[in-house]
Amino acid sequence: MATLRQRSIQRNPEMQLHDGADADGVKMSEVIEDFLEPYQDSTATAREYRMLLNVGLIAWNLSLFPEQKQSPELDRLIAKLPEEGKEMGKDLVKKLMARKKQLFSWCRRMVVDFELTDTAGSWHLSVTSTLDQA
Repeated sequence: MATLRQRSIQRNPEMQLHDGADADGVKMSEVIEDFLEPYQDSTATAREYRMLLNVGLIAWNLSLFPEQKQSPELDRLIAKLPEEGKEMGKDLVKKLMARKKQLFSWCRRMVVDFELTDTAGSWHLSVTSTLDQA
């Protein structure tokens, strides 16, 4: 976890970052795993799971933006995708944003970085996030 934290601090020196459980015992890694749970069966490899995490965290963080900034920012990000993946990518991000708002609106922590490690046939997710956004 130290390398993830160090990397996160180097990339975001101005942010107050959090890793581990918050005061209520909530671990952001567990929240993200619950958030992406309906999609995890579609990932057979660590590479596929990392791709799901990347897309999921884009959706998670975008949902924390002010409403009027979400669509332009999503369009900016989707523009970077290959043409054949744009429609599917945008659809998935929108579905995940709706899931975040519907089931996880209580959590206002932005994810800054993550690390996925293979531990004897299963994956361990570590997450660095901001403190709750007011």
